[in-house]
Amino acid sequence: MNEIIAKGYAEEVPKEEASYNDGNVWYIPHHVVYHSKKQKKNRVVFDCSADYGRESLNKYLLTGPDLMNGLVGVLCRFRRDPVAFIYDLETTFHQFKVDKRH
Repeated sequence: MNEIIAKGYAEEVPKEEASYNDGNVWYIPHHVVYHSKKQKKNRVVFDCSADYGRESLNKYLLTGPDLMNGLVGVLCRFRRDPVAFIYDLETTFHQFKVDKRH
């Protein structure tokens, strides 16, 4: 979590704002996932499906179509062209901004 804060993807809530609650405040529960073979590489996992008072963030998010490519199709397309590209999604999900009023 310190790394996420240091990179500017998250920030600590100021103490004067921490107790503010107009009924529209939602804190996303999170925990760390440890890997026995990668002891120095722990991941923070956010649980947007966690219920509080029979409510969860996922209940209010719009779902879209499944955009995941099938593994067989991906592997076949790697053979089609001479060059392939990959992308590391390690911190992509932490890089979004939310306006303070939201």
